[in-house]
Amino acid sequence: MAVDAKAGATVMRLDARLLPWALGATAAAGGALTAAVAYGSRPVVPLAAVAAAGIAALAATAPVRVLYLAILLVPFKIYTIDLLGAGLSLPEGLFVLSGVAWAARRILSGAWPAVASPLGKPYVALLLAIVPGIVIALHPFPVVKTLVMWTAFFLVYQMVVDDGRPETVRTILLALAVSAAVVGAKAAISPGGKPEQLIGVGAIASGRPGGSFDDPNILATFEALGLPAAAAFALGRNLALRFVGGAAFMLILAGLALSLSRGGFLAAAGALLVMLTWRPFRYAAVGALLVVIAFQVTSAATLSGEVQQTSVVAGRVQSVSYAASGGDPRFAIWRTTPQMIAAHPFFGIGENQYPEASVRYGLYAEDLGGSYQHAHNIPLTIAAETGLLGLAALVWVAVALARVLVGACRRLTGLERGLATAVAAAFTGLALQGMVDYTISSNTVAAVTFVLAACAVVLWRSAPPAHPPLDATST
Repeated sequence: MAVDAKAGATVMRLDARLLPWALGATAAAGGALTAAVAYGSRPVVPLAAVAAAGIAALAATAPVRVLYLAILLVPFKIYTIDLLGAGLSLPEGLFVLSGVAWAARRILSGAWPAVASPLGKPYVALLLAIVPGIVIALHPFPVVKTLVMWTAFFLVYQMVVDDGRPETVRTILLALAVSAAVVGAKAAISPGGKPEQLIGVGAIASGRPGGSFDDPNILATFEALGLPAAAAFALGRNLALRFVGGAAFMLILAGLALSLSRGGFLAAAGALLVMLTWRPFRYAAVGALLVVIAFQVTSAATLSGEVQQTSVVAGRVQSVSYAASGGDPRFAIWRTTPQMIAAHPFFGIGENQYPEASVRYGLYAEDLGGSYQHAHNIPLTIAAETGLLGLAALVWVAVALARVLVGACRRLTGLERGLATAVAAAFTGLALQGMVDYTISSNTVAAVTFVLAACAVVLWRSAPPAHPPLDATST
């Protein structure tokens, strides 16, 4: 026995000596292989392979961190890969990976990949409303793509709810604020090839940048979703986060202004109005208003006529009166879409089938040279594509979400209340812009809304009860 123990100890010492050499040989072989692949192809290929391996390992161990990465990489959304015929951007792929990885971990641990939450059943109903479109739609592939993507985003929602920590919510909202700021900075640095100009009364604007998105309206939506979070961190107690939040707030406003999206302006205004329900933001808003008034009074003579972007934005806002008088083509869409809903009342025409169906109803964008992509309204588009069942599910989601947000905002205090108010403000802005546009057609925007809904549930659950139980010793 003593001889065996001595031999075992000798082997262990030998293994300990050989381990560094083995690791070094493996690293050298890996480096040589990477160099060979780099010389035989583009240098980015092995680097991308290494990065993909690292992200896969991270997803297997900590899928929530992949979610952080997905949000931070939204500024690089323009880079896409072709996966089974579907263009998938880098952040969209990471959103999907984080949700699927979480579900796989749950299944391997013997648990069902679902957690109880106030929005669980409403979201399931919304996803089920998409399913009939696979059979009904003229082109089923877009229906399947949306169903797969939104199901993955629902898994992300459940992952955040299952995590349940307010610290995770703070990290998510900080990542969203930083990401929106980078998107705004990119729009300001590289606004586009042509200067922004208003055509006619301002209803049409040319040279609008899309930033990290192909659509300036989607750019404005993403900025409006990140704006309240930036404001909340700018008014927190942490000095470093105050600086980050303040800088992000200004860059996001720049991105919004450059988008020239009237729906985005409406979303930002609604979001800021909701933020006024948080006392620190009211004080900051009054101070900012006084500074702006003083600046205008002292510099009006020197800056008059020199700030071109300000006049363009003002003209764009003023064009709302022209649109409200019936000059906007949206009015024709809103009058015609109910006919489409009446013809397909229960299951609709199928997800992403509006461009095909709208032409049959005489809706054709002559200035765009094609059909309209959606009804420029969230409830109308959902009702047209998924029927009244889908519309009912959407209303169910909205009511459940409103209940959660109101409860969180009432019962939380401090920065947590500011974050809950920021989430409520983000959804208010999305709802307002959703009256004139349908930007949740972007998978990135849809993913962020699922994540924000999960943040609302986590904050709601972390809040103290409205009526704390009586002490057992009290009478």
